[in-house]
Amino acid sequence: MPFELEDITNLLPFRVQLNIFQCGGFGIGQCISYKIVDGLLYFMFSKIWVAIACGDKANVNPLEFISSTLFPPKDFNIAYDGGVGITKDMVIKRFVFDAFQVENLQERYAHNIYLKKGPTRVETLCMESVCEGYKGLYQE
Repeated sequence: MPFELEDITNLLPFRVQLNIFQCGGFGIGQCISYKIVDGLLYFMFSKIWVAIACGDKANVNPLEFISSTLFPPKDFNIAYDGGVGITKDMVIKRFVFDAFQVENLQERYAHNIYLKKGPTRVETLCMESVCEGYKGLYQE
Protein backbone atom coordinates (compact mmCIF):
# COMPACT_ATOMS: atom_id res chain seq x y z
CA MET A 1 0.00 0.00 0.00
CA PRO A 2 1.29 3.50 -0.74
CA PHE A 3 0.43 4.51 2.84
CA GLU A 4 -0.19 3.00 6.25
CA LEU A 5 -3.81 2.53 7.25
CA GLU A 6 -3.35 4.66 10.35
CA ASP A 7 -2.11 7.56 8.17
CA ILE A 8 -5.67 8.59 7.28
CA THR A 9 -5.32 12.16 8.58
CA ASN A 10 -2.73 13.15 5.97
CA LEU A 11 -4.23 11.09 3.17
CA LEU A 12 -3.57 12.59 -0.23
CA PRO A 13 -6.23 12.08 -2.88
CA PHE A 14 -3.85 10.01 -5.04
CA ARG A 15 -0.78 8.00 -4.11
CA VAL A 16 1.36 5.58 -6.07
CA GLN A 17 4.00 3.11 -4.91
CA LEU A 18 6.34 1.20 -7.21
CA ASN A 19 8.02 -1.98 -5.95
CA ILE A 20 10.81 -3.55 -8.02
CA PHE A 21 11.66 -7.12 -7.05
CA GLN A 22 14.97 -8.95 -7.34
CA CYS A 23 13.47 -11.40 -9.85
CA GLY A 24 12.92 -8.52 -12.29
CA GLY A 25 9.19 -8.19 -11.71
CA PHE A 26 7.48 -5.15 -10.34
CA GLY A 27 4.27 -4.14 -8.65
CA ILE A 28 2.44 -0.85 -8.72
CA GLY A 29 0.11 0.09 -5.87
CA GLN A 30 -2.35 2.92 -6.34
CA CYS A 31 -4.77 4.54 -3.91
CA ILE A 32 -7.27 7.09 -5.14
CA SER A 33 -9.92 8.76 -3.03
CA TYR A 34 -13.47 7.95 -4.06
CA LYS A 35 -14.19 11.65 -3.49
CA ILE A 36 -12.39 12.61 -6.71
CA VAL A 37 -12.62 9.48 -8.86
CA ASP A 38 -15.14 6.71 -9.44
CA GLY A 39 -14.20 3.16 -10.46
CA LEU A 40 -14.53 3.67 -14.21
CA LEU A 41 -12.42 6.82 -14.24
CA TYR A 42 -9.77 5.10 -12.10
CA PHE A 43 -9.37 2.28 -14.63
CA MET A 44 -9.45 4.70 -17.58
CA PHE A 45 -6.73 6.78 -15.90
CA SER A 46 -4.61 3.68 -15.23
CA LYS A 47 -4.98 2.48 -18.84
CA ILE A 48 -3.91 5.87 -20.23
CA TRP A 49 -1.04 6.10 -17.75
CA VAL A 50 0.28 2.69 -18.88
CA ALA A 51 -0.07 3.64 -22.57
CA ILE A 52 1.87 6.87 -22.03
CA ALA A 53 4.57 5.06 -20.00
CA CYS A 54 4.95 2.49 -22.82
CA GLY A 55 5.15 5.23 -25.47
CA ASP A 56 1.91 4.09 -27.13
CA LYS A 57 0.32 7.46 -27.86
CA ALA A 58 -2.03 5.94 -30.45
CA ASN A 59 -4.10 4.33 -27.67
CA VAL A 60 -4.37 7.49 -25.58
CA ASN A 61 -7.87 8.88 -25.86
CA PRO A 62 -8.67 12.11 -24.02
CA LEU A 63 -10.97 11.79 -21.03
CA GLU A 64 -14.25 13.66 -21.16
CA PHE A 65 -15.59 14.79 -17.81
CA ILE A 66 -19.20 15.34 -18.82
CA SER A 67 -21.10 13.15 -16.36
CA SER A 68 -21.96 16.12 -14.13
CA THR A 69 -23.75 17.75 -17.07
CA LEU A 70 -25.69 14.57 -17.78
CA PHE A 71 -26.38 13.83 -14.11
CA PRO A 72 -26.24 17.13 -12.17
CA PRO A 73 -25.42 16.71 -8.48
CA LYS A 74 -28.17 17.34 -5.95
CA ASP A 75 -27.67 19.72 -3.07
CA PHE A 76 -28.16 17.60 0.04
CA ASN A 77 -26.99 20.25 2.56
CA ILE A 78 -25.55 17.55 4.78
CA ALA A 79 -22.38 18.08 6.81
CA TYR A 80 -19.91 15.28 6.21
CA ASP A 81 -16.68 14.47 8.00
CA GLY A 82 -14.69 12.22 5.66
CA GLY A 83 -12.31 11.01 8.37
CA VAL A 84 -14.95 9.52 10.66
CA GLY A 85 -15.26 5.73 10.56
CA ILE A 86 -13.21 5.32 7.41
CA THR A 87 -11.33 2.24 8.69
CA LYS A 88 -14.45 0.55 10.06
CA ASP A 89 -15.02 -1.99 7.28
CA MET A 90 -11.63 -1.92 5.57
CA VAL A 91 -10.03 -5.20 4.51
CA ILE A 92 -6.54 -5.45 3.04
CA LYS A 93 -4.84 -8.68 2.10
CA ARG A 94 -1.28 -9.33 1.05
CA PHE A 95 -0.13 -12.59 -0.42
CA VAL A 96 3.51 -13.69 -0.49
CA PHE A 97 4.44 -16.78 -2.47
CA ASP A 98 7.67 -18.74 -2.29
CA ALA A 99 9.41 -18.51 -5.70
CA PHE A 100 10.55 -22.16 -5.58
CA GLN A 101 7.01 -23.42 -4.92
CA VAL A 102 5.61 -21.27 -7.74
CA GLU A 103 8.22 -22.69 -10.13
CA ASN A 104 7.22 -26.23 -9.10
CA LEU A 105 3.57 -25.41 -9.77
CA GLN A 106 4.50 -23.90 -13.15
CA GLU A 107 6.23 -27.14 -14.11
CA ARG A 108 3.16 -29.14 -13.07
CA TYR A 109 0.85 -27.05 -15.31
CA ALA A 110 3.38 -26.59 -18.15
CA HIS A 111 2.33 -29.85 -19.80
CA ASN A 112 -1.28 -28.74 -20.28
CA ILE A 113 -2.25 -29.46 -23.89
CA TYR A 114 -4.35 -26.29 -24.10
CA LEU A 115 -1.40 -23.96 -23.50
CA LYS A 116 0.97 -23.09 -26.35
CA LYS A 117 3.62 -22.03 -23.87
CA GLY A 118 4.11 -22.52 -20.16
CA PRO A 119 1.82 -20.61 -17.80
CA THR A 120 2.87 -17.33 -16.22
CA ARG A 121 3.22 -17.08 -12.45
CA VAL A 122 -0.17 -15.39 -12.21
CA GLU A 123 -1.84 -18.06 -14.38
CA THR A 124 -0.21 -20.76 -12.28
CA LEU A 125 -1.44 -19.31 -9.00
CA CYS A 126 -4.94 -18.80 -10.42
CA MET A 127 -5.02 -22.40 -11.65
CA GLU A 128 -3.85 -23.68 -8.28
CA SER A 129 -6.51 -21.70 -6.40
CA VAL A 130 -9.22 -23.01 -8.77
CA CYS A 131 -8.02 -26.58 -8.23
CA GLU A 132 -8.01 -26.09 -4.46
CA GLY A 133 -11.55 -24.70 -4.67
CA TYR A 134 -12.74 -27.76 -6.59
CA LYS A 135 -11.10 -30.06 -4.05
CA GLY A 136 -13.06 -28.33 -1.29
CA LEU A 137 -16.33 -28.74 -3.19
CA TYR A 138 -15.89 -32.45 -3.76
CA GLN A 139 -14.64 -33.29 -0.27
CA GLU A 140 -17.78 -31.98 1.43
